[in-house]
Amino acid sequence: MKPNEIRTMYGHSYWAFDKVWDCVLKLNDAQFTEELDYSRGSIRNQIIHMMSATQRWILRMNGGRMVPHLAFEDFTTRSATKVKWDELRAEALGYVNTLSEADLDGVVH
Repeated sequence: MKPNEIRTMYGHSYWAFDKVWDCVLKLNDAQFTEELDYSRGSIRNQIIHMMSATQRWILRMNGGRMVPHLAFEDFTTRSATKVKWDELRAEALGYVNTLSEADLDGVVH
């Protein structure tokens, strides 16, 4: 895969996530955190799981120290979750925008 292909893939992914956020932001906080009988539970938990995975992936790719998974209970509102989402989005896009072919040919342990 080439760096521009990864940038396109991430750009598309975040474009799609923006569509999801348009729907999520129409919920109230009780609906956002309501337990569902699906996968990780609430919509909030699904989003936090994706955020945590992205954060850890970026850390691993940069050779950083692994941090614990994000805790669901640390994000009780849509707005607090969206702030962290935007922060991690900026980190992820910032990282993929710096990738070169040499980076992609490297080994990640």
